[in-house]
Amino acid sequence: MIFRMLGRITPAITKRLTAGCDAGAPKGESPLPSREREGPAAERREGEGAGAGDTPAATPATPSAADEALWQALRARRLSLAKEQGVPPYVIFHDATLAEMVRRRPRDLGALGLIPGIGRSKLERYGLIFLALIADHPPS
Repeated sequence: MIFRMLGRITPAITKRLTAGCDAGAPKGESPLPSREREGPAAERREGEGAGAGDTPAATPATPSAADEALWQALRARRLSLAKEQGVPPYVIFHDATLAEMVRRRPRDLGALGLIPGIGRSKLERYGLIFLALIADHPPS
């Protein structure tokens, strides 16, 4: 079917589809026009964005000692599991998932399963292991 459709492409259609493209451009050079900044956005200096100076920059919260201890424990356990299985640590859980565990500190499988990055399979495979670590590191 696709060959029948391709057969209907006439030279006029091909010309319209390729208009503005330089088919003879040297390899590695884009035949498409470059996107250069114009207008007020181009005049901004580096580090300035829309609304710069209106509000103070958001600073990330400094983790407590208990949060840092839990973070390190979760990462260490993830690394050991990854080595046992011969996979990279992110296959077990991504850093963002571990960070969310630290932030939420779930107490049961139901709450752990609500964290993005933890599906049914990972919940069944690793849920109790990581819940035990979280329970061993109470918040301060």
